[in-house]
Amino acid sequence: MSVLLELKGKLKEFYEKHFDILRPLLRFVLAFVCFFLVNAQLGSEDGLVLIVIPLVCAFACSFLPDAFIVYISGLLASAQIFMVSSILGIGVLILFLVIFLLIGRYASEQLFIVLAIPLCTIFHVSYVVPIVAALFVGPIVLPAIVLGVIVRYLFIAIAAAMTAPNLASGTAGNLEIFQYVVDSVLKSQEMLLCIVAFVVSYAVTYFVRKRKANYASQIAILLGSFVMIVTVLFGNIMIEENVDVVLF
Repeated sequence: MSVLLELKGKLKEFYEKHFDILRPLLRFVLAFVCFFLVNAQLGSEDGLVLIVIPLVCAFACSFLPDAFIVYISGLLASAQIFMVSSILGIGVLILFLVIFLLIGRYASEQLFIVLAIPLCTIFHVSYVVPIVAALFVGPIVLPAIVLGVIVRYLFIAIAAAMTAPNLASGTAGNLEIFQYVVDSVLKSQEMLLCIVAFVVSYAVTYFVRKRKANYASQIAILLGSFVMIVTVLFGNIMIEENVDVVLF
């Protein structure tokens, strides 16, 4: 334990000493990863879209405030979707603008939670977001968690639309693609189950973490994870779905 504390102190000292260099560098890496994953989540295989554009945008973000990583992620996603369906692209852009105005105006750091949930879905670890959020942020973050889940399933529906045989052939119109995505999101019982599981898991983790007890945070993580699993399993029975807890 003393070795870990000493290492933590040295890393903190190194970071503070080289703050002017490390801060933009870390922001660049974070921005590039976010932009790359956003494009990958939407099913893009174009090297220009996957690598070059994210690199240029990430370089610009290294000199801008952190919130611009989320703003540009939204713009890149909207632009990529616009290339497939102009109506859907405009609709997604409007949705992102509403999210930015509702959340970003007062608590820009919560925008990262909205972005983190769909991005963590790529690695099947989105369930950690509400649990981690409960350890550091109060209930004010709940709208961001709900919006993050909606964006997650929006991205999933868009990626499915891009690969659906009757839509990807090029014969489908803008309105057909738009209708397909909207119906997929609005009729998704799995999305509702995900919202309930995330909110309940957050509530349990936050409540236990606030208790004045030894190892409260560790117990909160365990209970939050347990409640997440139980909620998903119970939800599978209620909605007659087969949502994989491990890949949730």
